[in-house]
Amino acid sequence: MPGAQGLGCYAPVDADALLAAMTPEEVADPRERLPYFATPWPAGLVLARELLAGPALEGARVLDLGCGLGLAGLAAARRGARVTFVDWEERALALVARSAGRLGLAPVATCLAAFSEYAGPGPPGFDLALAADLLYEARFVDPVAACLARVLAPGGRAWVADPFRGPAGAFPERARALGLEIAEVFERLHEPGPLAVRVWVVARGAARAG
Repeated sequence: MPGAQGLGCYAPVDADALLAAMTPEEVADPRERLPYFATPWPAGLVLARELLAGPALEGARVLDLGCGLGLAGLAAARRGARVTFVDWEERALALVARSAGRLGLAPVATCLAAFSEYAGPGPPGFDLALAADLLYEARFVDPVAACLARVLAPGGRAWVADPFRGPAGAFPERARALGLEIAEVFERLHEPGPLAVRVWVVARGAARAG
């Protein structure tokens, strides 16, 4: 499927068919295994465009959290970053790896995990974390903020993007409570639509001596 500014990724041919194939028990599963990964969501597309238009990321350690189809992370890889893609859906990670190969990118790292459980690679952590379209329910706000607090390197940043869903409004307060800073907030339009997407730039302060 086409992506941002010529970037592309593999996606299921029929996302609705994936949902229709689920049993009632699977649909009701509190772990929420609905096939959201099969859709290129607006905030991910906005982040991909921002990354492709931005400065090089040569050698940067980047996390695409709850990556889905991985467009934001693939864009970072195109700009030279070393990207780790995390999702709790095996099919999503398989598609990301296939897309990276198709795009001629260096082999990418993938990790099968929910963002509430992901502990990161250990020190020094990630220079940049990307979190797009994850705050669509209130119960996800705390786990996303906590994960970013765990995995960002000192001086690292995260881009947290959401199209103004109600639950997302609680995110800045939770991030600050965990010692993170909201360094910047900006908006971009996702076309077609247009749909406004808000991006919080979250910063983790540098480590203090002593």
